[in-house]
Amino acid sequence: MAKQPFPPCVSFPCDDRECCGQGKYKTTWPNLVGVGAQQAKTVITRDNPLVTVVYTYKGSIIDTDLCCNRVALLLDGNNRVIDEPMFIGRMWDGRSVLSDLLAAIDQAILDGVDVLSLSLGVYGLLLYEHPIAIATFEAVKYGIFVSTAVGNTRPEYK
Repeated sequence: MAKQPFPPCVSFPCDDRECCGQGKYKTTWPNLVGVGAQQAKTVITRDNPLVTVVYTYKGSIIDTDLCCNRVALLLDGNNRVIDEPMFIGRMWDGRSVLSDLLAAIDQAILDGVDVLSLSLGVYGLLLYEHPIAIATFEAVKYGIFVSTAVGNTRPEYK
């Protein structure tokens, strides 16, 4: 297996906000759209020294461990940034409430994302009663592809 071009997540699986400096450093860069890749990388690493910039070209597939300490730069054929660089969103094990996830789905709809990928450990409600199911159905209405894996609650380590 080839070595990754960036360091591993410091707390894999990523459940530590310190991993990417959230709350301490900048996490989005809307002003970099149209900027060259190297200049964008310089700005991002200056603003947040805890992240690694990953170059991705339009039409390619990101096939890496994109932990929250990675910032993907989506580039065109001229090595210019074509979308706002930002962290990949993540909720942490047992440290969030349902309203946080629903707010994130609403924000994704407002932001016009293309894909929502959710891996959840949820229980008990019927699909038509479940708030997450209802919110993701709404996202689908807006043309967002939603991929969901549920029942992913892992056993506690002892």
